[in-house]
Amino acid sequence: MLRTKVSPIERWMLALAAVGVVSGGAAGYYLFVAGLVVGLVASLLLLRWQLAAARNEDNLHPIDAHNRLMFRSLIRTGVALTLLTLAVLKGIELLFGVLAGLFLQVAAYMGQAALIILRKEGKKVGTSGSGRDHDPCPPG
Repeated sequence: MLRTKVSPIERWMLALAAVGVVSGGAAGYYLFVAGLVVGLVASLLLLRWQLAAARNEDNLHPIDAHNRLMFRSLIRTGVALTLLTLAVLKGIELLFGVLAGLFLQVAAYMGQAALIILRKEGKKVGTSGSGRDHDPCPPG
């Protein structure tokens, strides 16, 4: 079942897509904008579908849950490659739009990771004050 609450990754994706739609539309690249919207919708729907498998709401055995997640990952890759193949038939502008729409999830994750790193305020993992202080491993 799909959630109705928008996750932070989805918010980032929508914000980045809005920038792409406005800039592409203002420059007159309407096929790029159409491809961006198609790629974004596919990426959002497939993300939610894959996250549903990752949450394991059916309480499957861990191996079965892992298999479901991997199967959905393969389907997701197949859908992305199919969209890109169909887009190349219409032209390079649409291809780049679909590619950008599919890439939005990666860009959103990278932005979120950058914010997490910046919030750490330069603390290194395993050093004093990082929250992961521990003694060295015993020999042997």
